[in-house]
Amino acid sequence: GRPFLGKDTTQARVLIIAAEDPPEYTAYLARALDVPPGVLSFSRVPIQLDADGLAAISETVRQGGYGLVLIASWQAVVSGLVKDENDNAGSVAVVERVKLATRATGIPWLIDAHSGKGEDQADDADPTRAMRGASAAAGSNTLVLTTITADERIAYLAVSVGSAAACLDCSVEAAAIRNSAGTARP
Repeated sequence: GRPFLGKDTTQARVLIIAAEDPPEYTAYLARALDVPPGVLSFSRVPIQLDADGLAAISETVRQGGYGLVLIASWQAVVSGLVKDENDNAGSVAVVERVKLATRATGIPWLIDAHSGKGEDQADDADPTRAMRGASAAAGSNTLVLTTITADERIAYLAVSVGSAAACLDCSVEAAAIRNSAGTARP
């Protein structure tokens, strides 16, 4: 519920699907993030974004009254659903299934997609070209948000229930956000 980029926000419960994060990391985040108790929930169960996985996430959202789903990471939740990370048709099919789930839950979902090691990591690089794997996954999403740290660029595939404007106030200009240490590391 704190202002973000000069805009008012509404606090919502967040379901974080930490499909590839070790328990030590999610425990650290749960302790270190400055949010009221009960706002963040972590799920560390391996899951795929197939019909069963999406149904399980959707049911958890309904039962828990969540307002946002964050999935880490794209590569972990599609590994059994695409031929390889460059499978454009398979990636688009997954995104289209996720879109149906967002419409059913009525809330936005963000899926982090790490950058490729050999991709252009410059601040002005095209974020969809810096993502690892199939570029069609980014193209079929509502919008792509990108964070840049000292170590890597992460594109968030923002799958919302409507247009990009429904997911994000499009009047917000591009901004560089750095934390006090100059890196996103804890």
